[in-house]
Amino acid sequence: MSDSIDMTWTVTDVTAARLWADWLSGTGHSAMTDANAVSEPIVGTTFTAWGGYISGTLEAVEPGTGFTQRWRTLDFPADAAMSLLVVTFADSDEGCVVTVRHTELPEGDGPKYQQGWLDHYAEPMTAHYRELAAQTP
Repeated sequence: MSDSIDMTWTVTDVTAARLWADWLSGTGHSAMTDANAVSEPIVGTTFTAWGGYISGTLEAVEPGTGFTQRWRTLDFPADAAMSLLVVTFADSDEGCVVTVRHTELPEGDGPKYQQGWLDHYAEPMTAHYRELAAQTP
């Protein structure tokens, strides 16, 4: 058995294409989460986020609209397989709608990672793009 998460949130002041590009760029990812990341939008490449706490492989890309990763954290049991993360982006009147489908998480860890998505992605991303918009004349 494994846990799964399905979440959706809206990030204002950014387009889907921009958020997709930033998420898959080490520099952009680092800026929007305020934590070190190494990434590029090339299928088969490895990535890290949150200073190496998260690591994995980019499995698929849909330019401007989504990606799929195999993903794990340092908290996964040593014998646990990588989880599967599918993220999609869609423009809306309010900004960019982000949908996260995170499956194959270690059993019992779903609530922890759901809170992590809110605390370490949804909230900082929203604040980051709001701040950038406020700086634009």
